[in-house]
Amino acid sequence: MKKSLAIFAVISLVATGALADVGRPRQLGTLGGNNSNARAINNSGQIAGDADTADGAVHAFLFERGQMRDIGTLGGDLAFGQGINDRGQVVGVSIIPSGEAHAFLWENGRMMDLGVPPGRSFSEARAINNRGTIVGESEGTAIVWDGGRIQVLDAPGTDSSIAAAINNAGVVAGWVGFPDFSTVAVIWQHGQMVELGTLGGGTFSVAEGINDRGQVVGESTTPDGITHAFLWERGVMSDLGTITDGTFTAAHAINEPGHVVGDSSTANGDTRALLWTPRRIFDLRGVRGSEGQFAAAINNQDQIVGINFVGGFNRAVIWE
Repeated sequence: MKKSLAIFAVISLVATGALADVGRPRQLGTLGGNNSNARAINNSGQIAGDADTADGAVHAFLFERGQMRDIGTLGGDLAFGQGINDRGQVVGVSIIPSGEAHAFLWENGRMMDLGVPPGRSFSEARAINNRGTIVGESEGTAIVWDGGRIQVLDAPGTDSSIAAAINNAGVVAGWVGFPDFSTVAVIWQHGQMVELGTLGGGTFSVAEGINDRGQVVGESTTPDGITHAFLWERGVMSDLGTITDGTFTAAHAINEPGHVVGDSSTANGDTRALLWTPRRIFDLRGVRGSEGQFAAAINNQDQIVGINFVGGFNRAVIWE
């Protein structure tokens, strides 16, 4: 059992599922500059993200064995690591020498340009599953890279689409935009798009994470007009709730045990990182001096990565 889970087991919560504190995170460092962002973690504890370099560039990184490794760019000054699978393959987006932004796949010490669909100049990879299937978007259109081919995901009647996550069964989660300006969370399964709906209010929901059980998380407007984190399962979208003084919550990732991470804004505008487990919400405290926290991803061992805002800078962190 991880230390964080042991801490959770002895925390007493009131019946309403109030907030509880857990241990402080550990900073991962930078690539020589001031900022770093941890965005994804696999089940071996490898972390993908991006960080400032000493010369002012931003490079993608792979953090493993206590070290942050610079995995470079596609030739420009910027690269953002956004997803990682259990094989240690990293995906994201980088600037190429022409100045365009292209999706990349990094593996075995080499960063490769994934290209763009015909007639387009921009692409971004957001997630990769253990089969090596990659999802993302190109100029507002959800796409999949599989076996060297680029496939546009079918989204009939929409103006835009984004693919944000993919599980090992190949089910893709994301969102679409309609001509009436509504935005709706969706999954793509067996070549078909399925709308997930909202939490009963307004016309906004987005899906950001999915696990192999088909559970989907994201955020949606509620009947009172506030945006809350949701869990969608077997056709039902449930409100994950908020901290006592919270006005907004968003869920970004879910692991196989069904634990969810995300963030909340409090009544005074602070950003707080949250962990949802069945019937309980936990506060992921920041490093000392933190001005806010953001939880981006969680693995099956309940290791959580994200960002702390310290002294005006972003700092990549891990809670474990």
